[in-house]
Amino acid sequence: MSAVCSCVHGVCNSGIDGDGSCECYSAYTGPNCDKPIPECAALLCPENSRCSPSSQDETKLECKCLPNYRGDGHYCEPINPCLQAICHPHAHCTYLGPNRHSCTCQEGYHGDGQVCLPVDPCQTHYGNCPTESTVCIYDGPGQSHCDCKEHYHNYVPGVGCSMINVCESNNPCHRNANCTTIAPGQPKCTCQKGYVGDGSTCYGNIMERLRELNTEPRGKWQGKLTSFISLLDKAYAWPLSKLGPFTVLLPTDKGLKGFNIKELLMDKEAAQYFVKLHIIAGQMNTQRMNNTDTFYTLTGKLGEIFHGDNDNQLKLKLYGGKNNVKIIQGDIVASNGLLHILDRAMDKMAPAFESNTEQTIMTMLQPRYSKFRSLLEETNVGHALDEDGTGGPYTIFVPSNEALNNMKDGTLDYLLSPEGSRKLLELVRYHIVPFTQLEVATLIVTPHIRTLANQIIQFNTTSNVGEKIQPLLS
Repeated sequence: MSAVCSCVHGVCNSGIDGDGSCECYSAYTGPNCDKPIPECAALLCPENSRCSPSSQDETKLECKCLPNYRGDGHYCEPINPCLQAICHPHAHCTYLGPNRHSCTCQEGYHGDGQVCLPVDPCQTHYGNCPTESTVCIYDGPGQSHCDCKEHYHNYVPGVGCSMINVCESNNPCHRNANCTTIAPGQPKCTCQKGYVGDGSTCYGNIMERLRELNTEPRGKWQGKLTSFISLLDKAYAWPLSKLGPFTVLLPTDKGLKGFNIKELLMDKEAAQYFVKLHIIAGQMNTQRMNNTDTFYTLTGKLGEIFHGDNDNQLKLKLYGGKNNVKIIQGDIVASNGLLHILDRAMDKMAPAFESNTEQTIMTMLQPRYSKFRSLLEETNVGHALDEDGTGGPYTIFVPSNEALNNMKDGTLDYLLSPEGSRKLLELVRYHIVPFTQLEVATLIVTPHIRTLANQIIQFNTTSNVGEKIQPLLS
């Protein structure tokens, strides 16, 4: 059985082992410690103090402040811990009663009050900044703000920043390219239709490219290509702007010395033939030229290529011509071909087959083409060609006498026999395209066409490297 007691001014000896007695505080006596000692009563100790033996002479009594109070015994006030630096410098101290307090970290800090660390909002949910377009900036304890990432701008709270359109602010693309911002700070440059290049540089068609080279401020060829450009403008600008690909052999103004440019400009037919002596069908770069010995111009004229041993320069000459010309700058890119700049013009040569708008097709077929003319007459097709407006205009692919003689033995005799007459008619018609005039440049962009024989002719531009070919003469 546990002992219990009722002590007013003392400590009870309670519990299982206790005897229920009271141990009185000084100044009190009695079983319940409720009777003041007369000597203490005479001291009249004030509130929050009690009568206790003197610390200097235990035989004497004096008033002393109660625990958690302080004073001289005649006046005792509660101890306030908050008056001392008991909490962390960034904590608030709250007085809870005599010698009692609590420490609470200030706003912007976290901890137990004894230790308070600054709160970094950026460490929690990234400060509520949208991570794709913003960064969280720590401004101080419990404070932060959202800044736009590099290549972003115009921050909207809760939404984020907008990606900067590099194409609007600092377009790095060529004037003939389309600019698209594909990622922050990353533009994509794509040459517009009709132009070629990497987007930072876009090349137009041959005529545009020529004019650029001739007018580029402080450029190598500024003002040095005017004469040949004027000839092209007069005679061949449209094909070089709209068709292709072509390789243009471009003489400089200095290289045209000795040619009467004014005279050529007054004769469109002559000017056209002259410039076509400087144009190759397809793209023939200097690497290909180094791997072959010949080329054909749009006139059908054969050209020879000589590879420089000492100066490593390519030299060209028209077959039957007198002068070699040097390529002084090659492989200039255009959207529809290549340009090679020459130190001089090709030799001026007469056409193998003269144009004449006053004559009919049959009249114009010279002795060199007499065999095909006889086949036209044999099938009576020639008569139709000479009649104005009947199925015309025509384009005729005329085989030379040599080509017909090279047919398999007996083939031509069979075609001219009564048994072969139908085949002969079909053969002749196979070489005739009705209702159209196909210029050589047009053939380059014409994959196929239907002939008078209702058969399809297919066209292709050969590389003429190691091939035996027969050019079209125009």
